[in-house]
Amino acid sequence: MASIFNDVLVKAQAMLVALNLPQVGANVTVRELPTAEESIDVLPLLCVVPSTLDEQIKRADFEGTKRKVYTFEIATISRRSVPADLASLASWRDAVTSLFYDPAIWQSSPNPIPAVRNALVKPAAPLDRTKLNQRYSYSNLLVEIHTRE
Repeated sequence: MASIFNDVLVKAQAMLVALNLPQVGANVTVRELPTAEESIDVLPLLCVVPSTLDEQIKRADFEGTKRKVYTFEIATISRRSVPADLASLASWRDAVTSLFYDPAIWQSSPNPIPAVRNALVKPAAPLDRTKLNQRYSYSNLLVEIHTRE
C-alpha cells in the first residue's frame, strides 16, 4: 500500500486519541481485529483496521493526476459480558462520524495530508464472527478516504 495510506492510518489513530472518548481514552491502536484464539489485555479498545483490499484508482484528469480511495474500519472492542450501553455506542459513532467528515482535519497539524480531499463514513459490512474471538463485542464503521495524487 502507498505511504499516503500509512499516513492516513497514523493520523486517524492520533485523531481518535485526541477525541478522548469516554471509557476508551487513549486505548486506540492500528491493528487487525483479534482472531478467534487471540485475547486482548486492555478493553474497551478502539481499533483502526486497515483494509486488506487495494485502493481504488481512477484518472482525475489528462495530466496524470489520479483519484484514489483508501478504506479502513474503525471498530470498538469491549467485553461481551458487559451489557451494551446503546447511548454510549451511539455517542462514539456520532463523534467519530463528525470527526472524519471534517475535511479541514486532514490538512491540520500535526502531520497534514494535503492529498486528502474528503472522507466518507458508512456502516460497515457485518463482521464474520466465526473468525473473531467470541468473548468480545464489536461495533464498526467503514471509512473511505478520497485523495488526489
